[in-house]
Amino acid sequence: MINIFKRYKTFNEIIPDFLVEKEIIVEHRTFIGYTGKIKVFTEWLKENKLSEKPLRKISNDDIKRFSIYLANTKDLDKETCKKYREALSSIFKYAEEVGETKIIPFDKFIIPIKKRDCSPKYIPQEKQLDLIKDILSRDYQLFLACMIQYCSGIRPKELLSLKVQDISFDNRTIKVSRMIAKTGKTRYADLTEELQQYFKVYGVENADPELYIFGWKGKMSKKHISQNMLSYRFRKYRDKHGLSEEIKFYSWKHTGGTDLITSQLANLPQLQKHFGHDSIMSTQRYIEAHGGITNNVIKDNFKSPIYEKL
Repeated sequence: MINIFKRYKTFNEIIPDFLVEKEIIVEHRTFIGYTGKIKVFTEWLKENKLSEKPLRKISNDDIKRFSIYLANTKDLDKETCKKYREALSSIFKYAEEVGETKIIPFDKFIIPIKKRDCSPKYIPQEKQLDLIKDILSRDYQLFLACMIQYCSGIRPKELLSLKVQDISFDNRTIKVSRMIAKTGKTRYADLTEELQQYFKVYGVENADPELYIFGWKGKMSKKHISQNMLSYRFRKYRDKHGLSEEIKFYSWKHTGGTDLITSQLANLPQLQKHFGHDSIMSTQRYIEAHGGITNNVIKDNFKSPIYEKL
C-alpha cells in the first residue's frame, strides 16, 4: 500500500546517501566520475525547474530531454552518453531499493551515433626529434612526462599519480596501482633502458619514496600537478613547431605504441599488456604489423628517435 502521507525525496536529497555507499564499493576514479555526472544532471534539473520534483516523479520524457541535452547542447559523444545513462540509472536503482521510487525512467534515453574520432593523433616521425629536443632543452619535467607515455604506454592521468616508490630500477618496472589505473587493476609497465636514465637525471633514484614524480615547479613534491597544466605546456611547443591541433599531449602514448608495433618489436598480445588494455580490441587499432618477441626485448631495444642523438 502506498503511504499517501510520505514525503518523497528529490534527486538532491537522495544523492548524499547514495554517494556514501558508492564511495565504499567503487574505485576512486569511478566515484569521481559519478560526482561529475551528478553535478551536470543537478544543474540541468535546476535549469528546467525540476529540482523540487520528487525523484519518483521524474519521467521517461524528462530523462529523454536530458539525453538530448547531453548530445546536442553538451556535444558529448556516444560512449560518454552511455556512461551518463549507466551512472544515473544506478542512482534510480538505489532509490528503488530504499523505497523512494518504483520508476527507473531510461526507456527513452537517446544514445547518439559516434560523432568523431577523438583519439589522439600520431606525431609525424619527421617532427618527433625536433619537437622533443626543444621540450628537453626547456622543460625537463614535461619531457619526462612525454617519454613515459612514449616508452611505457602509461596514460597521462596515470602518470600524474606516480610516486617515487612506484619506480623500480631493480625490477625495471613502473607500478600503476589499481587506484590510479583506468582499468581499476594494478599493472606493471616496462621501465626501458632509456627511461631509467631519464628518471636518474630527474633525481628519482635517491628521492623520498612518497614524493609525486610530477610535482609543482617542475620538481617532485608532496602534491602532483594537473593534467591540464602539462597539456597546456605541451600545446605551446606543438604550436611552435606547426603541428596540427589534433596532436595532443596524450599523442605521445599513441605515437609510442604505433612506433613499437611498426618496428616489429611486439605482437598484438604484447602490445595489449604494454598498454594495460582490458580488451585486445582496444589494442587492434594500433596494429599494422606483427612481431613475435618478448617484453625483455622491448626493455633492451625500444628507444625513441631522440635517444641516440642527445
